[in-house]
Amino acid sequence: MYLHGSLALGDFNPGESDLDFLVVTERDLDAKQIGKLDALHLRLGARLDGSYLPREVFRRFDPARVMHPHIESRGVR
Repeated sequence: MYLHGSLALGDFNPGESDLDFLVVTERDLDAKQIGKLDALHLRLGARLDGSYLPREVFRRFDPARVMHPHIESRGVR
């Protein structure tokens, strides 16, 4: 799990900023797993924005695999 965005770059504002993070997964997530993560984001509260990318994406760039789940506390994007 990696932090990025304002918190990682030193521009975090506790009253306004969200927490941006990236999670490396073993493989692509299926629709059921994404749904469970979406529910988790909603339960944890506002201002949590997470991206979920499989490990192999970090090993080698593949222009055919550029879309990955991004979930905000307000729902899947």
